[in-house]
Formats: sequence, structure tokens, C-alpha cells
Amino acid sequence: MKMIPGLITILALSPLVFGCVATTPAFRDDAGRILPASVARMEYVELGGVKQWICVRGVSIDKPLLLILHGGPGDAEVIAFRRYDAGLEKDFIVVNWDQRGAGKSFSPSMSADTLTVEQLVSDAHELVGSLKQSFGKEKIFLLGHSWGSMLGALLASRYPEDFLAYIGMGQIGNWADQEKLCYEFTFSEARRRGDRKAIALHERIGAPVDGLYRDYMDVLAQRPYLKKYGGFLYGKSSALEMYFGSYLRTTEYRDMNLFSYFKASPFNIRAMWPQLAKVDLSREAPQFGMPVFLFLGRHDRNCAPSLAEAWLSGITAPRKEILWFEASGHCPSFEEPEKFMAAMARISHNESFSEQVAVMSRQADLE
Repeated sequence: MKMIPGLITILALSPLVFGCVATTPAFRDDAGRILPASVARMEYVELGGVKQWICVRGVSIDKPLLLILHGGPGDAEVIAFRRYDAGLEKDFIVVNWDQRGAGKSFSPSMSADTLTVEQLVSDAHELVGSLKQSFGKEKIFLLGHSWGSMLGALLASRYPEDFLAYIGMGQIGNWADQEKLCYEFTFSEARRRGDRKAIALHERIGAPVDGLYRDYMDVLAQRPYLKKYGGFLYGKSSALEMYFGSYLRTTEYRDMNLFSYFKASPFNIRAMWPQLAKVDLSREAPQFGMPVFLFLGRHDRNCAPSLAEAWLSGITAPRKEILWFEASGHCPSFEEPEKFMAAMARISHNESFSEQVAVMSRQADLE
């Protein structure tokens, strides 16, 4: 297998960088004293009978809770959120969770049979209950990115009593339609650019049928072209520095070898992709008892914004807004972090996006 030079360098360094004790830094004042109301901890919690890792950080336990659901499935994102969006910790108690089978919650001995959409919804619901009890909160904020937006929408729709608001970033609407548009984009770009290798690949694997390729490895072969053609990060042909550069700058994963981290994504994709292709949120998450906000990158080709718009227009919620990120693809929180954090601060204070221009905002009564 051919490996990119940057990845070889990172992997070569991983025994040195990650062979240390993992920590998450405390919040301190100018004199170096730990802020008494702050929280900065990492721990394993048991969810659905399986130990799973969380990182909890905030300058004050009086702030509202925010649970972040990462993408993938299987792509833990705590390091990227810590690198680009640490400012969230001023307005929220931020909880990053490595879902079952992802990041530090991955184990080679784990049975793929336990990786189901329903199990992950159950794990998330159990975690929310535990967090509410631990911090004495009646409700929390929920943010889902990519696959996490599917998990988040299902969770928030089913358990409205738990949430102050739901925020979907790179929101998924209909998985099967999404995969069709994603394939069409990369194949079209390959032909426009005369990329013979990519053309041959797309002709070999063929378009997904009902969201499914003939082999799960075809997904892993197609996705690098999405990144190469700027459909993942706007204006960039690689996500290597964003993701893996983050690991070299933060401390929470220093006890984890990157080879183990890399195993999680294909393991999850192979186990869960056939299930994900069957999920249609317009049918399974049609009604919400809390405000719903979508953060959409204008140039996202991984999860087409048009499908997210269509889903949002069809659901019932007391408030619905879209905030467009004009210089982003699939990852607004990492591509435009200042705008992202400012929008999240407004949500935490129940304020409008105002000059950040939410292009759709309306009130609706729950049916």
C-alpha cells in the first residue's frame, strides 16, 4: 500500500509523541492556580456494558453542558475540537465522547455485531442521563457532525426532554441520496480534470445503489478523491494537516498509538454502512421539541447542503435556523472556527445569529 510522506512522518513519530501519559490541561488563573469552578477531566464510563472514553472541559460548572457527537462512523474528533474550538469551553462544559468502536473506545476484540445505529443511540441516551445527573442539569445542548448529525437527530427527536437545542453540522438528510451525489461529484471532477486513475476507479466501483457500494472498501477508495477535489475542506486537497497535525499539538491522545486509531474507521464503516444507508431522517426524525440549528458549509460535497435544507424544511420544531459558512466544506468548526464559536455562544445565550446572517429562521408550533 502506498502511503503519503506526511503520514509516514506522523506514524514514525507516533511512538515518541504518543508513548507518553495522556493529560488534559487544567484551567488556571494568571497566578497558575486552578480555577475552582472549572472542570478538566478524562475518564472511561460504562455505556451499554462497554467502557467508553469521554473528555469533559469547561471554565465553570455553572455553564450549560454541550455534548459533541463526532463523525465517521468511527472518526473521533476530540483533538480537532480541542485544537480549533477550545473557545467553546468558555461558554459550555464541553463533552467530547469517543463513541463505541472509535478512538479510545475502540478495541480489536470488540464484536462488530455491537456496532448498530440503535446501540449507539442507546449509548448516547445513557451518557446524556449520566451527564445531567453528574452536573445537576435538567437539559443540555447537543451538536452532531456528519455521521454524528444522524445520531444526534435521532437522539434529539426521540428524547426532547433532554435537550435545550440540537445543532447539526454537515447535517445528513437522506443517506442514500447523499452517497449518490457524493459519487457524482467526484466522478464528474475526475473527468473534468482528466484524472485517468480516478476515472478508472469510478468506472470500476460503479455508482452506489440505494447508498451502498458493492464492497465497503469502495467507500474508502472513493473518499480520498473527495478530499483531493476540495469537496471535503474548501480550497484544500487534503485533510492531513487538519486532523493529524492536531494530534501533534494536543495532549489527550498521547497514550494511544496512531495505528490503533486508524483501525477504528474501516472497522466501523464495514459494520455500520449497510445500516446507515437505510436511515431516512425525514421519516425517522420528523419532530423536535427544541430549537434546531444547522451549520452548513457552502462547499460541502461530502453531505450535500441541499439535502439538509430539504430535511429541515420538512421537520417540525419550535425554531429552525440555518447558518451558512461561506468559506467551508464539510467541517465549519475547523475551517471557520471563530465564526463557529461565535454562533455557538449566541445559541448558548438564546440569541439570534443576527449579523452572521441566518438565511432561514421561522417559528412553528409543534403538531
